[in-house]
Amino acid sequence: MRIRYIELAEHLRTGGLEKAAADMAKYLNDAGVQVMRGETSERIDSDVDLVHFHGLWSPAHYRLASQCWKRGIPTVVSPHGMLEPWALRNSRWKKRIASFLYERRMLKGARLLHANTRKELTDFRQFGLTNPVAIIPNGVSLPTRQKTFGDGPPR
Repeated sequence: MRIRYIELAEHLRTGGLEKAAADMAKYLNDAGVQVMRGETSERIDSDVDLVHFHGLWSPAHYRLASQCWKRGIPTVVSPHGMLEPWALRNSRWKKRIASFLYERRMLKGARLLHANTRKELTDFRQFGLTNPVAIIPNGVSLPTRQKTFGDGPPR
């Protein structure tokens, strides 16, 4: 299987979003699934089996999703928390306009939505989405605790 990841522009995919996409791609590649990562391109190659969009609020994502739907390529969308109430309040008017112009169609056209938590599933439903949802938590890598020297146990 060949999966194409469509991610936000590099300057927008910092922190958790970047780490989550990288970890998912590594896990899938290790399992024998070919994942091609990268920023939004102008077109979708026809030799992919699935296109997975990471993040929201990008008109380029909608243009690419439209190409997928015309070609019968299924899409998956991982909002990565971008539908949480606090996130929707940030740049509220821009998101309302984007929602009306393209984002709701982008989300409703997805074959599957990927939630990290049950709370995120609730956010999807509150946004009016009825798509099938897979709740798959991101893996968490904790740093190993270093043995400390001094007056007692580490705090």
